[in-house]
Amino acid sequence: MRVSVLFCCYNQQAFVREALQAALTQDYPGYELVVADDGSSDGTRQVVDEVLRMAPAHVRVVRADSPVNRGLVASFNQAVAASSGEILVPMAGDDISERDRLGALVQVFRGRPTVHLVCSNVRKIDAAGRELADAYFLPDEGREYAYPAAGRIRSLYANLPMVGATAAYRRTLFDVFGPLGPEAPSEDNCLTVRALLLGPAVYLADRLVRWRRHGANLSTHEFGRAEDARDRERHLNEYWRQVRTMRQVQADLRAPALTGRAAPELLARVGAGARQHGARQSLRHASLAPSTWSDWASSVGRLPWRDRLTMTPLMFLRRALPPFRWLHWKMLSDKLNRAA
Repeated sequence: MRVSVLFCCYNQQAFVREALQAALTQDYPGYELVVADDGSSDGTRQVVDEVLRMAPAHVRVVRADSPVNRGLVASFNQAVAASSGEILVPMAGDDISERDRLGALVQVFRGRPTVHLVCSNVRKIDAAGRELADAYFLPDEGREYAYPAAGRIRSLYANLPMVGATAAYRRTLFDVFGPLGPEAPSEDNCLTVRALLLGPAVYLADRLVRWRRHGANLSTHEFGRAEDARDRERHLNEYWRQVRTMRQVQADLRAPALTGRAAPELLARVGAGARQHGARQSLRHASLAPSTWSDWASSVGRLPWRDRLTMTPLMFLRRALPPFRWLHWKMLSDKLNRAA
């Protein structure tokens, strides 16, 4: 199978050498490496240039750099457009892929033609590359995940235990749906829903990525302390990122090429789930961020009736009374730290 590694980086000078060397030394017989530096302002581009001068002959290198910073999704779309593989394997400029990652992913895609997304377990490492105490936090058993055949969809991601840095996709997700739109805040959540609309997703228990945690990550898997304003802001932004993700999902459901590939009944259930999830996240954001009461009331109005009855009283208290906002951050911090 033709494989394209999509190596996207931005201002990751401290980590990009090791990450790119891992991308170049995969134990797979011939693949394409698309490098997209998103207008880095530190020394990332210079390190990339230096490492690529030593690229092995069996790796076809394609450059898709941007002269200015355009954002993660624009850079990712540019890398996809420059690629030619039927399997797309994103790699970040701060994580490290194990040598056997491509081979393990391709084996699943080759054997299961209805699968459009494969992800894996990880090892968590710190900025210095040391394995963290909570390095193993995902399931130890691999399996398929899919939407239920009938009934309400309670998880738009089908409870898939995915860290986005481990995911790989069939190119079909772009042939059917097109590039990600400007509302998409990142690629992984949007592409997960796309993949699940077309078939099951597979989670591998193999730890194929060393996932680096260094304080500048987009992920909200951790929360340091409730007192830390930066952590609060990061999680607050995540609520709005989820609103934007749901807008992308609803746009994807209208893709003309999706006709005949997914049952209308499934599209309706996913659409209902996306609207509900987006409305919930919008109200959480309006209840915790500085906002007008008019904006807050508009968020309440977008909720399904059942959620208005169950969510609104607590969200009102968070919006109106600072101690309730503080209690939310404290409980979230405690929950995530226990999980870690």
